[in-house]
Amino acid sequence: MRGDLLRLVLLLVWGIISCHLLSVSCTAHPNNNNNKTERAAKSRLKSSNSPWRLVISLSHSQSPSRTDVQRAWEEARIESIQNELEVSYVEGRMAPMSDSLSYPLAFMNKFCTDIENGKTILSIVIGGGSAARFLMTAAASLNLPSLWLPMTHRDFLRQGKRGRYESRLGSDSEEAGAAAAAVMHKANWHAFTLLIDTTLLPLHHLLSKDHQHHHSLLPRATIHLPASEKSLKLRLRRISEEGGSGGVIVMACDLNNARKILNVAGKYHMLHGRFLWLWLDLKAELRPNEPSLLSSHAIYNFLTSSNRLENNLPMAENTMKHIANLVLDDEAHTNSLSNLVNDIHRLQDYHWQDKAPIKKRDDKSFTFDDDDEARPSDKILNSKTFMPVGMLALRPSSMKISGGDAILSRMLRETSQALDNTFLEYKSAINRLREAQIKDYFIPTCFFSSDKNHPMLEIKTNISRTLTMKLRESMRQISHDKAEFQLLNLQAVQFPGNKTQLRWTKVGLIRGGKDVRLDTIMWPGGGIVPAYLEQGGEKVGMPQYRIVTALAPPFIMVTNLQEGSCLRGLPCRKGQTVKCCYGLTIDLLSLVARELSFRFDLYVAHDGLFGKRNGSNGSWNGVVGELLHGRAQLAFAPISVSARRAEVIDFTTPYYFSGVSFLAAPKENAEISLLAFLLPFSPELWIAIFTSLNITAMAVAVYEWFSPFGLNPWGRQRSKNFSIASALWVMWGLLCGHLVAFKAPKSWPNKVLINVWGGFSVIFVASYTANIAALIASLFFHSAVNNYSDRSLLSQKVGAPRASAAEYYVQKADRHLGAHIARFSVSDVGEGVKRLLNGSLDILIADTPILDYYRATDDGCRLQKIGDTITEDTYAVALTKGHPLKESISKVIANYTSTGMLDILQEKWYGGLPCILGRDGREANLGSSSEGQPRPLGVASVAGVFCLLGMGVVLGAIILAGEHLFYKYTLPRLRHRPKTSIWRSRNVMFFSQKLYRFINCVELVSPHHAARELVHTVKQGHITSLFQKSVKRVCILYHGELVVVLL
Repeated sequence: MRGDLLRLVLLLVWGIISCHLLSVSCTAHPNNNNNKTERAAKSRLKSSNSPWRLVISLSHSQSPSRTDVQRAWEEARIESIQNELEVSYVEGRMAPMSDSLSYPLAFMNKFCTDIENGKTILSIVIGGGSAARFLMTAAASLNLPSLWLPMTHRDFLRQGKRGRYESRLGSDSEEAGAAAAAVMHKANWHAFTLLIDTTLLPLHHLLSKDHQHHHSLLPRATIHLPASEKSLKLRLRRISEEGGSGGVIVMACDLNNARKILNVAGKYHMLHGRFLWLWLDLKAELRPNEPSLLSSHAIYNFLTSSNRLENNLPMAENTMKHIANLVLDDEAHTNSLSNLVNDIHRLQDYHWQDKAPIKKRDDKSFTFDDDDEARPSDKILNSKTFMPVGMLALRPSSMKISGGDAILSRMLRETSQALDNTFLEYKSAINRLREAQIKDYFIPTCFFSSDKNHPMLEIKTNISRTLTMKLRESMRQISHDKAEFQLLNLQAVQFPGNKTQLRWTKVGLIRGGKDVRLDTIMWPGGGIVPAYLEQGGEKVGMPQYRIVTALAPPFIMVTNLQEGSCLRGLPCRKGQTVKCCYGLTIDLLSLVARELSFRFDLYVAHDGLFGKRNGSNGSWNGVVGELLHGRAQLAFAPISVSARRAEVIDFTTPYYFSGVSFLAAPKENAEISLLAFLLPFSPELWIAIFTSLNITAMAVAVYEWFSPFGLNPWGRQRSKNFSIASALWVMWGLLCGHLVAFKAPKSWPNKVLINVWGGFSVIFVASYTANIAALIASLFFHSAVNNYSDRSLLSQKVGAPRASAAEYYVQKADRHLGAHIARFSVSDVGEGVKRLLNGSLDILIADTPILDYYRATDDGCRLQKIGDTITEDTYAVALTKGHPLKESISKVIANYTSTGMLDILQEKWYGGLPCILGRDGREANLGSSSEGQPRPLGVASVAGVFCLLGMGVVLGAIILAGEHLFYKYTLPRLRHRPKTSIWRSRNVMFFSQKLYRFINCVELVSPHHAARELVHTVKQGHITSLFQKSVKRVCILYHGELVVVLL
């Protein structure tokens, strides 16, 4: 129904205009339409199995010639699987103005004849202007798939929305958004104020993340257009006041809205250099060759011409009024018909012919092929009358192609492939139709016919839809790759005679939404450098920001001025006094300020805190409070990024990775007991161990003495016996780690018992070793803390800096510990370290990098980090919400991270500190914990062990003296006892086999005799005898009798 209605409207318009222009009555030729219908029917029935047709129209003087297009098409069809495709070419050329008005009817006849000569599947229009727009409108009314490659973006705008089966190749709003984003990324404008008309440029086309893998742009504020003058004044006044010393403003709108915006902005002094302006000319309204001022004569001639044009087409105007009342479902058709009558009168500039070659005109800079089609609004509105010097404008470039151009070849190649794929997809459906049906369905007619409502027309709709979808997909990619935009700059050009003329100058070119080339730009304020970057420009000045900080070595430290200046660092205010701030973060601030070209006023937060929310009223103190209350715009400080802070302020990319750790100043125990080595076991345990040792030794001796297989005088009558002394020796040896050889028992009961005792000894030794290590650690090192949940923290004096990230994390992790550390909170880390050293604080919880610096610079290196980092954290630059420098600073920091600049800063402030360099001069690992690291133990630490050794030596000397007394006085008496005496009994061997032998067999020799014998041997020269065994008489037990033998 819509197609029939549209064809009827088109027929009425054609008929009315043709009759009017040719001064021929419509009733004089009543059979004209019938004759054309009959000729078209005859042409359709001339042959069977006719090929599919493609109509290519060249509608512009700058279009490639038919020969060029034909050559490119033949190259594209070389690898085609569908060879039967007939191509028809229609050419037009620009002609001088003439009084003849006969060619529009000839043009319609030519177009209708070409599409009715066969099964036309697609119409390609190469070129722009009114003729091309008329062709696209006609194709849309016939539901004929069409592909349009205009010369200018202006044709797209005048044509309106594309038709149902229309595909376009050229710059669209998506390409415009990509080009604008590329310019802003190139110029480092990551935050800006956006005034946008979303009907011309959807917001996501500009703020998309797909532009060359950049981060998405973030508008500081967005104003949707059109807006009332009152609303514009309110919003721009706020931007002017909040922007302070500068900003970037982007306008995506038509020229009329741009004029309104700039008029309001001028009232708030926003056009003289404080702000940079970029206008996206989305409707191609900008005229680089427009005069500086419009004369009244030009306006009069223009209005006269417009009135004459309106008077020439009264019937067409009435017809369009009638059409406006019709209700059409397809909005694109409505937009097309609304421009149809305005475009028809432009066809008098063209002659249509089949074979005449086209002579191309030379291109000129900043001229457009459709300048002669300017509407009244184009010539009345002159951009130079209200746009400031230094204004930047982004507008699409005219697409200029030739026969060998890559765009033409690629377009025809993609078109050929889309046709082949569509025919292949519907091959079976087409084969089921008879040739007559195919011709009836696919041969279009320019005249309305009521017999076309056949159910089989669904296949034509499906084929047209599929072909259009494939063409749009391929043309979209080509449009994105080949889109070109010009960046124009309004500059004041000096001429001889001290004359100045405003001129739009090309200063940049953007290709494919990513390749940006910029030349010298004349910025607002009239200089080649933005006014706010010029040194000494006090009127507009460099952007200046108030920056707040807080002290935390080595990131922020202060010192006094030296002779009124800072020998190191930057001037800053601490209270009412001017100081010099220096440190790692100050170095970063200097680099960023130089990179982004801004000035700053640096001061230390009044309370010296980083920022904490007050639970009673929800206000913030410290650095965060300064930002929220507007007293500062930026914060360069070691401020931790947390979710709660991020709710009220913005953070950039982190510049330092931090954490939270524990710091202590443990003191060694000066009073260590002499019996400290006995402390691993309790006295009761020691008594139990040695009691069990003696009992076990007695049991081993008894088992071995009475066993028939043991080392005893009974049974096998061995030469060696296992006595009580041997049992004690074995028990002590196993208990102390089997350090000496001993006489092993032979009986099975003792083998079992001694193995059990060996297991007991292993457990005893392992337990003692573990306990003595723990004891030493407790005496010389501070106890380790693993996390916030360690209960030992509640029994110690633990503190944290107020309003710090450490305090926040502790309170978040453990409510009880948070309340505990509140009793010992400190103002900053420096105060906490002092309290650690004087003993009023046991553990300090704070940021790891700050604690590392204090630990590395401690006099005496007494501070120790306990455990590992508990909570991971990061430092970043803080900004007020929506600040335009957020993305810029983040990009600079990311660049410093990749280039190693931040590593250089860290090495500058942490490298070579006293407690970092070891005794050998090599750098130690600052991040590792010193807890549990071994230290040399002094003599006092193990003095009890040396005392025990001394007691052993003294006891040995006493026993030696006892042996001599026993040998001299007691042993001779025992040897003279009768054989029936108990001392001469073999049971004495249970206690000592040697004692038994000395009493019964061994000849006693005086020690003096042995000495004399040694001296005599040396005098005789019998040195070798000293290394030989001495011969002595001993007695052994043999079959129950003592036998004396020489050894």
